[in-house]
Amino acid sequence: MTALTPIHVSGVVLALAVATSIAFYAAPDIAWVVSGFLAFVGLVAVGIPHGALDVLTHSSRNARANPIAFMAGYICTIGIVLLGWWLLPTFTLACFLLLSAWHFGQADFELWGIERGGMAWGVFVLAIILGWHLDEVALILSGIGISARVLLSMQGASSWIESTVIFGWIVGMGMALHQQHKRWIMSLLLLACAPFLPVLIAFMFFFVGQHSIAGWSHLKKGLDMSSLRLWAKAAPFHLGAWAIIVGGVYSLGVNESYTFHATVGWFFAFLGSISIPHIVESHHFIRSSKNRN
Repeated sequence: MTALTPIHVSGVVLALAVATSIAFYAAPDIAWVVSGFLAFVGLVAVGIPHGALDVLTHSSRNARANPIAFMAGYICTIGIVLLGWWLLPTFTLACFLLLSAWHFGQADFELWGIERGGMAWGVFVLAIILGWHLDEVALILSGIGISARVLLSMQGASSWIESTVIFGWIVGMGMALHQQHKRWIMSLLLLACAPFLPVLIAFMFFFVGQHSIAGWSHLKKGLDMSSLRLWAKAAPFHLGAWAIIVGGVYSLGVNESYTFHATVGWFFAFLGSISIPHIVESHHFIRSSKNRN
């Protein structure tokens, strides 16, 4: 049986995104149930596991590495970020968005073989996903303590953000077509669905459907392991990640005053906390894999 190529995978994800966009217009209640279920399956299958192999990638880069010391530093970093969300949420959010943009941009452009512009691409990705849903984003962020002044300023800039994103999409598509870069073209088409989806689902299509699947393929190649073996190696840390996320959200959610949007906000705050050390390790692993090649 012939394995699916990255372009074929991108095509499947794009088709699902287009179908989901239409479903949210025609039957939003059903679309929420189906897309929510697929998002959860994607998180369990590759979304969280692709970041749960950092001990393995760290050891593959440095044979003398002490995994216990690495994990101790990893957990301490998670704790510091969680403290940041609690004490300085607006500052922590700004740092998290900048690091996420850098991570998404670097991962895509490095894996696509594009030398420059990774940070600009990462900023564009977050802008097109979040920029069309600023009212929804504001509800989510207000639940985790983000400054009301910041949220009002953000909402006031919505027209400017949307116009800039449209211009950026046109420029990006022009460059991708000129270079005949199929994966870049497919990514831009996927992101074009974001305005027609709820922000949570739009993010999951990118995070799971593009970023995590590509990261998983890179791990298979870089570590020379099958998906099943990778999943087994990731299992203890995968379970630990869910324990942090679910345990954290549940401990906050016992207060009945927490709304759905606040619960979503804290879910992403905890997810972001375990993502920060992953972003750093992913950067080093991608670079080391590039140097070996």
